[in-house]
Amino acid sequence: MGGHFLGAGEDIANNLAFWESESWSPMGDGQEFIKDLHSFDGGLYAVGSVGTGGVVSWDGAAWSMVGGEFTGGYASPTRALVDHEGLLHVGGSFTEYDGAPGFARVARWEDPVWVPLGTGISGVSVDAFAVHDDELYAGGDFTTSGGQATANIARWDGVTWHPLGDGLDDKVEALFSDGDRLIAVGEFQQAGGAPAAGVAAWQDGAWTPLGDNVSGTVYAVTRFETKLIIAGGFTLLDDPATKGLAAWNGERWEAVVADAPNYIFDMEVRGAQLWLAGTFFDAGGLPSQGVAVFEALPTGVEEGASAAKPLTLKPVYPNPFNPKTTVNFTLGVEGPVRLSIHDVQGRRLRVLVDRALPIGDHDFTWDGRDEVGRELPSGVYFSRLRAEGESHSGKLVLS
Repeated sequence: MGGHFLGAGEDIANNLAFWESESWSPMGDGQEFIKDLHSFDGGLYAVGSVGTGGVVSWDGAAWSMVGGEFTGGYASPTRALVDHEGLLHVGGSFTEYDGAPGFARVARWEDPVWVPLGTGISGVSVDAFAVHDDELYAGGDFTTSGGQATANIARWDGVTWHPLGDGLDDKVEALFSDGDRLIAVGEFQQAGGAPAAGVAAWQDGAWTPLGDNVSGTVYAVTRFETKLIIAGGFTLLDDPATKGLAAWNGERWEAVVADAPNYIFDMEVRGAQLWLAGTFFDAGGLPSQGVAVFEALPTGVEEGASAAKPLTLKPVYPNPFNPKTTVNFTLGVEGPVRLSIHDVQGRRLRVLVDRALPIGDHDFTWDGRDEVGRELPSGVYFSRLRAEGESHSGKLVLS
């Protein structure tokens, strides 16, 4: 967990801590204010006011800088992380990297340096990422991307940036790939020129507002069990007792649970648990210093049954390999799954599965060939698993 705090449990923790079994523990000497944490290729990465203004990684004992320093922005020059096509991407308010201009608020890691994405994004900051339909989407507080008008949200196709219709009229706080639609949440009140109370869906080239009964700012969005969930600092206009956490019933937003906390800035699904983090001091009528867990049994699971496992992409075996290797993963929720193979430039070479799969463990074999059966040369490749609204990547070495 990362944020802006001095202690976790009974220990001093400089803005970073982890939960193990029944207690919190600090993560080394910590860092300054943390805006985002991201797990990628077996490592944990953090951004915010970290290091000297960049990206840091955790090796299990200490934090270290990834590349050089991002500068030129305001406080917390780096603010969001995502992995796309086997590469780590960072967004923020920065305009320079190691003193060199041309790094306008978004970059990707090509070891051993960060490189810009096109001519970048103009405005205040990039605050959110999502990978949707194999393309990268960025949201935040900005006006143009790659020289085109992109009101607070843009799409990167691997070459250049593109607008999403007329965009959104104010800041985007989070993005979420929800099946065949992209969900945006934030401070905006219009989407594509139509009224939208902080939540809207982009689908088939058009914006659709989701509900009109949210008053305030929505900071996070995810899917828990079978429901789309939003969190933030808000109340429901038609149910003022409901604050901070709401579920979409297909027509309007409604309460998830009584006495949910308000001012939730982030949330994450872990199996049958929904973890919440924010500036609240109680949850469900119980004292809670900024962290709470909402537990519920998955639909159709009786009390006493095993809780669902989180989505997990396991290490491939063998690796390195020739000519075949097996990609294993665990699904915590039944639903659509896409498992694909990409080269180091992010080009998709092979789709191993693209269909609905049941809960449980699954494995698929890759024979080192592309979609039309051609043998691929030795080198580094990446597997990419998309399911449950999440995206996970792993490295494969064809010897």
